[in-house]
Amino acid sequence: MKLSFKFLAVLVTFAVALSASADQTFSTLEADGHIYTNVTVTFVTATDIYFTYDNGMGNAKLKNLSPELQRHFHYNADRAGAQYLASQPAQWGTDLSAALSQARSEHRLVLMDFTGSDWCPWCMKLDRDVFATSQFAEYANNNLEMVRVDFPHNTPQSEDLRQANAALANRFNVNGYPTCILLDSSGKELGRQTGYAEGGPDAFIAKFESFSPMPVRTAATTTGITTQTPPSPVARIAALIAKAAPRSGWSPNLITAVVAGFVFICVMLRKLVKARQDL
Repeated sequence: MKLSFKFLAVLVTFAVALSASADQTFSTLEADGHIYTNVTVTFVTATDIYFTYDNGMGNAKLKNLSPELQRHFHYNADRAGAQYLASQPAQWGTDLSAALSQARSEHRLVLMDFTGSDWCPWCMKLDRDVFATSQFAEYANNNLEMVRVDFPHNTPQSEDLRQANAALANRFNVNGYPTCILLDSSGKELGRQTGYAEGGPDAFIAKFESFSPMPVRTAATTTGITTQTPPSPVARIAALIAKAAPRSGWSPNLITAVVAGFVFICVMLRKLVKARQDL
């Protein structure tokens, strides 16, 4: 994994900023069936609380805290659900009929990816640069049903799946890989991209949005969040982390863990300095 010095510097800045506003202390904290003592909060997200306590460093789900603590940490179940949905990887199926049926019931579109997953270098690059990113996952999880039509050289497939994929390639006149095709819920083709195109997930999403007659939905609209409350500093940082993750080669969850680790170090250093000043 490659991580630039500039990106590392940004993470450290985030950590210092967060640690400066952390320092909430509790003599005891009950969460997830455990009781923690001498707790200092270091980092809070929409779903989790990170802290230090007598035995080291811990974290807990905000949904498992008492109602009083949930209010204290501004827990919002809808916002937490939206963040969880956005963090999930895009899920591919192999059955076009099932995807179209689901698209009709949920008012979505269908994205088909014709690929040679284990031999085609441009297919692998598209997977890595677009489909594996958090931006694409959030867009897909809220707007698309996805069907992967794979023609591998080494990955085992059933004979039925091989025949079904060949029939789809013939039906949609696919002659090269990767080919991505957007369908409406009736199965009508709205647009396609053949080959790999530079620009990452933003360019890919923008191109396929231009094919779509439907408004783009976000995690907030699909979970019913209508609040206009400005995002908290932590929410802004989380958004920056999600945007930066594909460029760094790190997943958002790993970056969050790294930031939490930096925060922990910063808090410990601040405590040490304060203790020396009190001597």
